[in-house]
Amino acid sequence: SPIPTKVVVFRDAASFHPFKPLLDDGKIDAAVTGYFLTGETENYIALSVGDQAQALPTIFHEYTHFLVNNNIGDASVPPWFNEGLAEYYSTLKIENEQTIALGAPPAGYQLLLAAAKPIPADVFFNTDNYTLNQQSDESAQLFYAQSWALMHYLLNSGDGARRKQVAVFLDLVMNGRPAREAFADAFLLDFAAAEKELKKYVEGGRFEPVRIALKQKLPAQSEIKSAPLGEAEAQTHLAEMLLNFGRVEEAEKLVERALALNPNSSQAHVALGRVRTNQGKTEEADKLLEKAVRLDSNNFLAHFHYAENLSRSGMSEFGFVENYPTALAEKMRASLKKSVALNQNFAPAYELYAFIGAARGDNLDESVEYLNRALKLAPGNQRYLIRMAELLMWKHDF
Repeated sequence: SPIPTKVVVFRDAASFHPFKPLLDDGKIDAAVTGYFLTGETENYIALSVGDQAQALPTIFHEYTHFLVNNNIGDASVPPWFNEGLAEYYSTLKIENEQTIALGAPPAGYQLLLAAAKPIPADVFFNTDNYTLNQQSDESAQLFYAQSWALMHYLLNSGDGARRKQVAVFLDLVMNGRPAREAFADAFLLDFAAAEKELKKYVEGGRFEPVRIALKQKLPAQSEIKSAPLGEAEAQTHLAEMLLNFGRVEEAEKLVERALALNPNSSQAHVALGRVRTNQGKTEEADKLLEKAVRLDSNNFLAHFHYAENLSRSGMSEFGFVENYPTALAEKMRASLKKSVALNQNFAPAYELYAFIGAARGDNLDESVEYLNRALKLAPGNQRYLIRMAELLMWKHDF
């Protein structure tokens, strides 16, 4: 992963309630039992004690999407593949601390597939992300169920005989082959033939999970090292989580509470700096982030967000920059070099370093080197790929 993932476990549903996503009308979506929230600089997994059974399938589903989008790119793989794989992993179970069970049917899918008329092959395989998002809940659920069944067939039929073909399909679509052609080349089936195969597989009803034995047991809970979390640090984590939702005013209250408890928290100064950046108060954000660096020079996020806030100087509301003055560019680059020295797996710092080169048209070779490091961590990231194209145009490598 190019960014860290934090797991926040609330003691009960009541304490989790204020941190659930909002509905379109601004009210909290009380039905949510857990979520995987992607952000620019960190991800969050959130759930409450007692809700694991309901929450984990959603979390595993969304985490699988994150891995696919990061490594392959959601524009490269069709929705039937992305959703099918996410549903396949959503029912992951660990048995006896040494066995992983994959591919058990999500609740209700077998009944739905047995009762509903399948989505025709030409419609199913050609559904794009936009079309899927426009469908009714019932139509979308059938699409998810059919996608899961197809993935189950491709990964498990014939004792996994087609698994290598799945890898070939992925390789082809990642290299620009249209999904229909890649499917035919990889699986030696056209969509109509695949529809017939899937129909037989569903009618057979043999959706047993695959069990994978680990060489050694997973560490028991008693073996996991833990340390108490201070109230100020806890409030800061919650504020950062709300920031990733775009709930800036709520985050501001929490981080101010954290700073009242611990005025010397580098993490809290970073969070308040991010709040001020979101509020358009870049000068105040600069001071807060500079102080965060002074309080903890080993905080890689403090160095990154300081450079990120500086990068907004002269930036239009749409994120365009005509140029950066040399002194400002060097200050940003120095902070980003410190950030990646502290965390070599933090891709956003490499990408921002490359953005400075793309904006100025200088340090192009070093910018390409930094961006290549980001792409090793996130080869499916479209923004990184577009940034690389910009740098190569500066180098006249058309």
